[in-house]
Amino acid sequence: MHASVDVHPTFITTSDGLANNSVRYLFQDSKGFIWMGTLDGLSRYDGHSFVTFRPESGDKISLANHHVKKIQEDRNGFLWFITAPELMSCYDLKHDCFVDFTGCGEYRRPYNKILETAVGDIWLWHHQSGCRKIVCKDGIHSSVSFTKENGKLSTNAVNSVYEDEQGVIWICTQLGLFQVTEEGYTQVVQDSLSFVGAMSFRHKIFFVTSDGGIYEKSSGKNLFLTARLPWKLSAFNTYESCRLQNDWVFFTPEGGEVFSMSEKRLIHDSSLDIRLGKCEKDNLNNLWISNGTGLVHYIDVRTRAVRIFRLMSDEKVKLIGDERYHIIQDVPRGLIWISTYGNGLFVYDSQKEDHISQAQSSPHHQQTLPHEDFPLKHRSCATLYCLLKSVHLLPCSHHHKHFRLLSQPEYPPVSE
Repeated sequence: MHASVDVHPTFITTSDGLANNSVRYLFQDSKGFIWMGTLDGLSRYDGHSFVTFRPESGDKISLANHHVKKIQEDRNGFLWFITAPELMSCYDLKHDCFVDFTGCGEYRRPYNKILETAVGDIWLWHHQSGCRKIVCKDGIHSSVSFTKENGKLSTNAVNSVYEDEQGVIWICTQLGLFQVTEEGYTQVVQDSLSFVGAMSFRHKIFFVTSDGGIYEKSSGKNLFLTARLPWKLSAFNTYESCRLQNDWVFFTPEGGEVFSMSEKRLIHDSSLDIRLGKCEKDNLNNLWISNGTGLVHYIDVRTRAVRIFRLMSDEKVKLIGDERYHIIQDVPRGLIWISTYGNGLFVYDSQKEDHISQAQSSPHHQQTLPHEDFPLKHRSCATLYCLLKSVHLLPCSHHHKHFRLLSQPEYPPVSE
């Protein structure tokens, strides 16, 4: 028997207490609260009522900006909010308040990227602010910054911070590569190239530079060039990449480039030949690649099997301007939920493996959109502007047959 995909939504809007009807991000914390990042404030929902957070004047620590772009929780019970002007905010769930995550009053310094390490440390960075390591002990934060001004880096233009499989931290900058020692110092590995990203593989680590060079670093050995991508990588607009089994996949303007880390060479894989792909992972770590065309490539990381879904028409993509998807797999029922930014909520029945339907409040008006791989069934529904992050976001039913957190946009969606 196939699982039902019927959805019976109750719309929640500003009249119910939501901060703004354009919900940018949706997240459930470890206590069960639903947090909604909107274009005009942050809302917390307990299933009955809302509490809204917005920036406050004066010296009180509060939400950094009204436009919340991303939310995540660390293992110590702190929520991290990335807001539109590249500012970070940190919220203590235990004490129900915003906190100075730097421990030294520097929480207004711009940061827009975050990494939580295997031991629970937090790293923040920005292409103009350097980076910062944050440690939480007994609920109190302390931090140390890595900048040009304090001599730990040669530039504040940090492109990425990466933790390898051995727990070593690497800082990729526009002017060199740095390794963080166990004592917390930085060691210069290379001082002239612009390093964009890194990928760990067994006891080796590979780095890619803005000129397309892929370098290998093994323990006790120098950095050396192993391959070169045919396209240069912009430091500020880095083409996305992801790991697929033993391969490092780059999505360039001309298509996908695949570097085999086991063979140390570039290989061709036509199924990954996707121009300017943007990567998302679902809760099973499978890959979903979009590229501004309305098509989404679903890649099973175990088998490398690829399925292609059309979730938006060309006209809809042009209207929205920036595709954003979040995907969650409901394993017990064999369903895959796909939320879009501007075109509703879809559900794919993996047991049938022949169609994907759009979750809706009305069964009327059906249409079929073209699809390269298999027929796509699409049913119109009220547009959903929230990003689904977890199946547990559906508090009113453990069986996920009823959605409550749907909202209508207050004005057309905006891109980042």
